[in-house]
Amino acid sequence: MPRMLIPLLCLAIVSQPALGDDRSVQNDEWLKATLYGSDNDAAALSKAGVFKEGEKRKIYIHSQFKFLCDLELDTRGQPSILSNCESKEPPRPLCTKPDSSCARANNCLKEVPEKNPACLVRWYVKEPQITMSCFQTKSEDICTGKYSLCTSRGFCDAAEMKVAKRRTTDRTRPQSLARAEEHFSWEGVYEYSESGETVTGVKFVNAGRTISVKRLSDGTYTAEVTDFGRMTFGDIIVCDVRISNSNRKMALFYKGIRRDGTNSLEKKTGEFMSLTRVPVKGKERFIPEGNFHPEALDPYFEKKP
Repeated sequence: MPRMLIPLLCLAIVSQPALGDDRSVQNDEWLKATLYGSDNDAAALSKAGVFKEGEKRKIYIHSQFKFLCDLELDTRGQPSILSNCESKEPPRPLCTKPDSSCARANNCLKEVPEKNPACLVRWYVKEPQITMSCFQTKSEDICTGKYSLCTSRGFCDAAEMKVAKRRTTDRTRPQSLARAEEHFSWEGVYEYSESGETVTGVKFVNAGRTISVKRLSDGTYTAEVTDFGRMTFGDIIVCDVRISNSNRKMALFYKGIRRDGTNSLEKKTGEFMSLTRVPVKGKERFIPEGNFHPEALDPYFEKKP
């Protein structure tokens, strides 16, 4: 018996790293892909997003009830469990007219807008967690989970949460992009601008960041970052740049900050942020990580032509 156990133990030890590497790649796919989904069968497919909040992953489905949930992935890197789901859709008044039978029967709309909590309808997920089941088509990865959609008035109905993504991996990238990858130059201007709606439903505009990257004579890069709406207007962050061996990621490290109206450089060190190149529909997006706090659900930079 001991002689039989040793080969099996060795096999388990040798196999585990490969599994872990594959899972890491798949996890990245769901974090960086363009997602869409719905929070009930009657709702149209809408934008969705996966992001990290501390050590937790969150998923937000911008559908009818705008649910924000904690997300757990399975060993294959696919959505497995949604928990602590909270609707970000503002509560709606139970009654719409002060002199209606609804208002009189429920003692609502004594003032406009409605402020009585008993006269405001909210939505929630009855179950503490939703178990997701995933399947693939030729072009999509799709995950669904059954749950009970309830209102604060006590009504519940069966519903289904759905999230999906297009199957765009390095294996399916156009060969033209793959051939050009090693010749890609990071020199240029990268722009990010937010416009639309936040996960909390608040409208916003004009909070942008621009990264200007220059290639030096020795083949290295340097960068300057301007950030409108999040730093003092006119400040410039000067960065040293490091490119990954695969030429897929650019990391920016603080060199210093040039304050508005001055030429002197206020010294600062440490990693600032990074951009990762991700192919989407034959083009490339640049996904930010690190010292970057977007309000948008699917943040990315684009390189100016």
